[in-house]
Amino acid sequence: MRISEDHIEIIEKEIALSSLKSKELKDDLLDHFCCAIEIYMSKGSSFEEAFNQSKKDISPNGIDEIQRETVYLLNYKRILIMKKLLYTTGLIFSMCLSLGLLLKIMHWPAGFHLLMTGTLGLGFVFLPLLTIHQLKLKANQLLSEKAKYFLGLAAGLLFTTSIIFKQLHLMGTNVLLVLSVFIFTFGFLPFLFFRLYKKSID
Repeated sequence: MRISEDHIEIIEKEIALSSLKSKELKDDLLDHFCCAIEIYMSKGSSFEEAFNQSKKDISPNGIDEIQRETVYLLNYKRILIMKKLLYTTGLIFSMCLSLGLLLKIMHWPAGFHLLMTGTLGLGFVFLPLLTIHQLKLKANQLLSEKAKYFLGLAAGLLFTTSIIFKQLHLMGTNVLLVLSVFIFTFGFLPFLFFRLYKKSID
C-alpha cells in the first residue's frame, strides 16, 4: 500500500522540526519513513499507527539523534584523537598533582614543581579540552547545557589560578578563590541540577 501526498507532507513536517541540516540526509530519512510506513500499512495498520511505529524503529531516541550520530561518524577520527589527548593529559596531570601533593607533604624534593605542573595542566589544558569535547559532542544542545560547561570552566580556571597564586604567595588569591566558589555555587551547580532534573522528568 502506497502512502498519499498528504501523508508525505506530514512526514516532511516532522523531519523539518528536527535539527537535521543536510538535505541529502533529510531525503534519505523521508525515503526510510515512507518504506517503513508502507510495510506497516500493508499489514493493516492505519497511517498514524504505522508512522508512530516507524519512528520507534528508525529513531527510538528522536530524529535529532540521527544528526548527532551522523556528525560523530563523519568526525570519528578527529573525535578519537581528541579523546586520546583528553584522557592522556587528564591522567598525566592527575598523577603529577597527586605525587606533588605527596612529595610536598613529606617535604621531599620536586614536590612543588610536580604540584604546580599538575595544577596548571588540569586547569589550563585538561579542563578546556574537556569543555571543548563536550560542546562538540553535543553540538545541538540547549543553551542551559552550554552555560553549564562554560561556568564550570570559568570556576575551574579561577580556582586553579588561586591555587597557583597561593603557592607563589601573590596578591589576589582570596579574591580569585571567592570568585571561583561563587561561580561554581551560584552558576555551575544550579545549571547542573536543573539539567539533571529536566532529564529525570523527560
